[in-house]
Formats: sequence, structure tokens, C-alpha cells
Amino acid sequence: MSRFQRRYLCFKANVIGTLSKLKSITNGNTINILKQITDNRTEFPNQLSVVAIIKNEASYIQEWIEFHKLVGVTKFYLYNNESEDNLEDKLAPYLLDGSVELHTIIGKGKQLEAYERAIQIAKNETRWLAILDIDEFLLPLDNNRIIDILDEGRKSAMLVGWMVYGSGGFIKRPEGLVTENYRKHATDDFIADYKSIVNPRKVICVKNPHFVQVLGKTTDENGKKIWQYPYTNSPQALPASKKRIRINHYYSKSLEEFEMKSRRGYADGSLGDGRMARNMDVFRDHDQNAVEDNYIDEYIPKLTAALKAFDKE
Repeated sequence: MSRFQRRYLCFKANVIGTLSKLKSITNGNTINILKQITDNRTEFPNQLSVVAIIKNEASYIQEWIEFHKLVGVTKFYLYNNESEDNLEDKLAPYLLDGSVELHTIIGKGKQLEAYERAIQIAKNETRWLAILDIDEFLLPLDNNRIIDILDEGRKSAMLVGWMVYGSGGFIKRPEGLVTENYRKHATDDFIADYKSIVNPRKVICVKNPHFVQVLGKTTDENGKKIWQYPYTNSPQALPASKKRIRINHYYSKSLEEFEMKSRRGYADGSLGDGRMARNMDVFRDHDQNAVEDNYIDEYIPKLTAALKAFDKE
């Protein structure tokens, strides 16, 4: 694609994104919008929190929580979507100390509703709210602190790029940590997708699992303004910048775990919109094992120690 064509398509996407935001604002409650504009608080019990919706992922939850505690998360808003495993047992110590709030949400396609609920709770409790899945690990790079990157400049949301990890050749689920077992990922240019970290007081609406409309700027890790979500299949979409912070997305893990994930379905209910179910073509597409790096290694000893201490309690 020529530079002119890309610039034109980017301009077109920016206009569409701006018009969409303006429509959301005009459709909203005027008093609430005015309150959002003037609400510039920065002092909260939690500086960085996470929301996630969960279905039958109890065996991964402790590693996911303990890892995110190491990178600065102090509060977790979790939504149990009809799990049939021992999730509450796994979460018992976190529920006791208040670091986790567990909510029940019933029915299919409840992902966006869960996020909207969490945003309403978090707006009085946390400075920043990351929207993640249990197979996504928010990883700062090169001694950056997540909260410092978020507080740079004036923004209401930041999009963090996905780094898609492959199966590493595992057919069956291996023993041990996800972060230790799955070492290889895609190249930087594999995919353009992001996930959001938002100022919950500035949220207009959750557009999709990856993008939230906000009053104010949405940027990438470098402060570059993003007007509309850069969908992977948009011809002008460029790979996400992932130099300072990224999301390690353990999309499939082993083939056995991918098949379990497929049976859970999509949390946003998007199959009803014509989206194909996850099949072996999806597995092969995301089974990316081209590159190995050691960015996460510094957290493994502390993570292992935290989980061992957890088991002794």
C-alpha cells in the first residue's frame, strides 16, 4: 500500500471514529457527561486495577493474579460467568483480604456488560482500569513501570499491544506455570490488536472487548493519539507498538487447552454476528513460535515464591 493510500485510509478511519464518539456523547446523559468532564481526581485507594470475565479458568487464576500483583495491580474485579470448577476456592484468600471482588454474571455474551459494571464500581476506587482476559498478562518492558507510562501526558485511555504466544509444540497441558512453559511468540508485525487501560471516570461506552470510547485522548504506549480502534483486518492498520509495555497473550497454549477454550465459546457472544467458532484453522493461525525473549523471566522467581507461599496458607 502506498503512503498516500495509507494516509487517506487513516484519515477516513479517524473521521469515522470521531463521528462515532460524538454520536455516543450526544446520545448520553448531559448531566453525566458534564460530571465526567469535570471529574479529574487522581487520588484513589488503588492506582491500577483489572477487570476480567471468567468461565472455567480456576486452574490459571492464581498465577494470573500473583503476576499482576508483581507489576503493580492492587485490585481485581472478576466476573464469574457460570463456571463449573472450583473458582471460589481458588479465590478464597483474595476475597478475604479484599484484593478481589467476585461478581456473578449469568448468560451468554456478557463480556461487555461485565466491563460496564466494573467501570461503574471502579470509577470511585481506582485511577486506572485494565480490561484483560485470564490468558493475557500485562508486561512492562525495560524497567518501565505501568503506572508511570499511564500517567505520562494527558490521556483518558491507553491501548496496549498484543504479543501472541504459540503452543511451544505442546499437545497436552504441561505441568508448571503458563509464563514459564510458553516461551515463544509471534514476530512484532503479526497482528495489530490491542487491549485497553482506561480512566473509568472518562468512559463513554465499551464499544467492543478491545476498545472503549472515552472523553479525552486514547493513545498508544508512545503517546500517539488513536481515534478509532485499528482493527486487524483494516488495510491501514499497523502492528501495535510494543517497546515499553505489551500484553503477553497466551492465546492457545497447548492443543488440549485450546480445545477447552473453544468449548467455552466467545465471552462477547460474537458468534451470533457471524464470527466463526474457534477451530484448527484458528489454532494454526495463532500457533506462533517464531521468537523467544526473556522479558518475563525476572518475574518468574518472585511469582514461583508467591505461589508456593499461597499453597502453604
